[in-house]
Amino acid sequence: MFDEKFIKEIKHILYLIFQYGIDRVRNADKLLKFYDIDLYNEFVEKVHTGFMIAQKDILLGLEKESIYKKKLKNRLSEANNSKNKDLSKELRKKISETEDKEFIYRKLADSIAWQLVQLDGTSIRRLYRNVNQIDIKSANITHDIKTVDEIFDANKLHFPLISDITSFMQVGDLLICDREKNRIGIIELKEGLVNQKIEKIIDDFSKTQCEYMLYLATKDENEKFHKQFDRYIKQQRIIYETINTINTGKGVDNATGMNISIPNDVFEVESFDQEINKMLMETNKKNYSIRVIDDCLLVGVYNNIRLLGMVKAFIEWVRGLKIEFPIINFANSLRVPAVFPIFLHPFSLEDKIKIVNSEKTILMCLDIEKWLKQMSEYGITHKILSKKETAHINSNSDIKAFEYKGQAIEITYEGTSGLLYDSIFSRMFYELTKPKSLIKFLIHMRKEHQQLVSELTVNNEYSSNDKNL
Repeated sequence: MFDEKFIKEIKHILYLIFQYGIDRVRNADKLLKFYDIDLYNEFVEKVHTGFMIAQKDILLGLEKESIYKKKLKNRLSEANNSKNKDLSKELRKKISETEDKEFIYRKLADSIAWQLVQLDGTSIRRLYRNVNQIDIKSANITHDIKTVDEIFDANKLHFPLISDITSFMQVGDLLICDREKNRIGIIELKEGLVNQKIEKIIDDFSKTQCEYMLYLATKDENEKFHKQFDRYIKQQRIIYETINTINTGKGVDNATGMNISIPNDVFEVESFDQEINKMLMETNKKNYSIRVIDDCLLVGVYNNIRLLGMVKAFIEWVRGLKIEFPIINFANSLRVPAVFPIFLHPFSLEDKIKIVNSEKTILMCLDIEKWLKQMSEYGITHKILSKKETAHINSNSDIKAFEYKGQAIEITYEGTSGLLYDSIFSRMFYELTKPKSLIKFLIHMRKEHQQLVSELTVNNEYSSNDKNL
């Protein structure tokens, strides 16, 4: 469990993110109607002001924990060298607690980011490149803060979020939300004379489109300059493609290089978050609550007064049903980048804090065999690939297929096939989407894939015919 000072700080940041704007706008009873554009703009400005204060508090918290963690690691190195096992064990525990605090700070920042993109998980995943976030002390935060203040002071309907304080934003230095035009932007901040020179060269080229002038401007530069120039171009290309995909729904996937098309129609999934909310409240009376969601997902919520015995009871329940799927602790989502933040779920503030502070525990386990059988009721067939086939697939792809007992699962719907990936289970365990709703979602995705393939085939036929004319 965390110290009271840290918990108080988290509660304050949550207030800034979720309540500050509401408390400071006039005629709050009219907020849901927004008949008055001035009232709407006033509300957005107040919400953004709360976000801005929260962002700086998160940054200060991350910096503090980063400094403390560095000191602990230096002490751990000394303890290991002197073979002081007891001290090493104590220091490793403190380092783990410090890292947990960092994850919580980043999930608070994620809660802002998800709201900026209107809870669109597709946009969130476009900003994640599957690499570790850098330590906050290694980032050039001073320049970031200066730019953030300048952008916000100029127009409070524009909110700039620092990428490095989130768990997942790995494209650009700032995510800009423009509520006037309802669009997202990304800024890459560059300092130094070389970067300024590169910016000017690129700016001149964008105006003239003269490749010879570009050649003259760079031909006498050294190898280091050209590497930096290439890196700059690559970063700008990634930013352009990412933002173009988010704002238009079409673009190039940076991970695979494939053309992608995000459908405009939104598939509404069914959540069991309200069921979890009821279970959390039930634990205040009898310390535990259990449910089976869609006849295949076992859920246990526990008040940690007698946690060890209750966790054992949940394990016995699961294994007694011969279910071999791993048991998932909902709080582990704090350590998973780009998943729906705990703080955005419709739980009470006290329950959110208790989950984060290990005072309440939510455990889940999927009867995957029963879930796969349910798919057949919707017209989906499945095939369990061999371990050899799975290893071959996952060794040749940046995006790994989900493995159950070391084996990937292939599903087929109306002649089109695809693999199950971890993201579908993240939706279940961390976004709290019902298992049967996910089956319907998979069908929706298969249909979208069929439509996209059909459109590409037609376009290729037109292109071929054009060449024959």
